Amino acid sequence: MGVIDKNLIGQYSELHDSKKYGYTGHYFDTHIQACIVDLKPNSLLEYGCGQSDLIKTLDYGDAVYHRYDPAITEFSEIKTDRVDLIINTDVLEHIPEEDIDDVLRHMKSLSSHVFFNISTCLAKHILPNGQNAHCTVWRSQKWLAKIQEFFPDAVLCFADEEKKCLIITWKSPASQLINQIELYKSIATVERVHWLKKLERSIRKLRNFLIGKERFRLIKSRLIKNG
Repeated sequence: MGVIDKNLIGQYSELHDSKKYGYTGHYFDTHIQACIVDLKPNSLLEYGCGQSDLIKTLDYGDAVYHRYDPAITEFSEIKTDRVDLIINTDVLEHIPEEDIDDVLRHMKSLSSHVFFNISTCLAKHILPNGQNAHCTVWRSQKWLAKIQEFFPDAVLCFADEEKKCLIITWKSPASQLINQIELYKSIATVERVHWLKKLERSIRKLRNFLIGKERFRLIKSRLIKNG
């Protein structure tokens, strides 16, 4: 099981061959790093990896990093039965509505812990058949309700209905940290130094619970670098 319709997979294979596509995962490396620090996984799966460079930007220690994308030959098979964390960025909105349940069920069979970034708007990219690449565009609460059918502990960390929503499937202070990261990223550049200090204060307690000082410095440095 997995992603699904052979014709749809063929459309994405053409898109990957024709242009740089499916590489936005690194925009969420700081968020995912917080999840890694929280869970301390021994194995990860980037589900729907596209041409993502996440594997190069994350610090996951000695964990085994798997990548899966049915539209890219070298990643078209999942070579493990279970993982500790699934990374799923910009994927679900590409799945036809009638197949969403099957994809979520597949993820659930692989892990209880998933980080989701889901677009809540139409895509800039058009498939070779002329269809918009985002075929399932839902509001954040609808995505949350659907995901909770398979992951009852799922939490909405952040939502911007014009752009995206971020969801994790386990209860953790990491959800608050992800929210703070998004708020920090949304403010004007000239205010970021001030807001970084505010962010540090607001998550100090979370830091002690989640990561310790050394890992906090890593996340802070990523925020400044990716600003």
